[in-house]
Amino acid sequence: MGRHQDSIVYLTKEEQNFLNEYIRKGDWRPREIIRAKILLLSDQNSEALLDREVAERLEVSLSTVRYRRRRFAKTGSIEDTLFDNARTGRPTIVDGATEAHMTAIACSEAPEGHAKWTLRLIKDRLITLEVVDDISHSTVGRALKKKKLSHG
Repeated sequence: MGRHQDSIVYLTKEEQNFLNEYIRKGDWRPREIIRAKILLLSDQNSEALLDREVAERLEVSLSTVRYRRRRFAKTGSIEDTLFDNARTGRPTIVDGATEAHMTAIACSEAPEGHAKWTLRLIKDRLITLEVVDDISHSTVGRALKKKKLSHG
């Protein structure tokens, strides 16, 4: 039968209904839906599956199932179990205003002597206009790609 599962999941009817409802029609990302299904399949109030069986059924790793069960058993909170915590780190260079300038430049006429805007030309124009202090052409390309804009 395997190791003893020490992270037992007991969901209330309200929690079960909440998870089932949002799996069907919520605005969650796929990873959050998988996490919700892990909780539902691990619920001891219904026919709970072993970690290995949950992992096989949902096609995720065994460590993913164990981590989510452990996290729910520790916090008792669905929100803490399903959703990632905000991450700290380097602040983004491209904010809404910078993105708007970038889009305007990319959609305007190319500078004299050039057939189209290049990423380096857009980068240079952003620095010249003092929209940003410094930015790489790669960052410009990623931002335009997210907006689904070509630079030419």
